[in-house]
Formats: sequence, C-alpha cells, structure tokens
Amino acid sequence: MHDRSSGEAAVRLGYDFEAAFSRAFKRFSGVPPSALRRLGRDEGSRASRVEDPWSPVARSDRRARRRRLTPAS
Repeated sequence: MHDRSSGEAAVRLGYDFEAAFSRAFKRFSGVPPSALRRLGRDEGSRASRVEDPWSPVARSDRRARRRRLTPAS
C-alpha cells in the first residue's frame, strides 16, 4: 500500500474517517502513517532513520509499554 494515501487505506480497511484510521495505526505501530510514507520516500534522510515499527524490537517495546500502562487486576 506504499503508493496509496492514508484516506484510501482507511476506506479499504473499513474506516469511515481518515483520522480514526491514523489514530489506530499510530496506536498499533507507534508511528503515524505519514512517518512510514516519509521513510519510504526519503531514503538516506533523517526520516529514514526512524525505527522500523514492524521490527521485533519495536513490537516487544510496544508490548512492554502496554503492560506498564495496563492497570493491575
């Protein structure tokens, strides 16, 4: 989906609003869709040094952060 806009991706995934898709995307991946667009577009620039949100390290960091934020039962 690299060449699609966030709005197109939102509609294809069943979201009524691009903003709702962007919030869900950021909550899941840790970065907004625009950061990943820049990552692909700006090879070699500062934006390309953003950590890959799909890497195993980033995913484990998100899981740990969720555990810290989840209240104990």
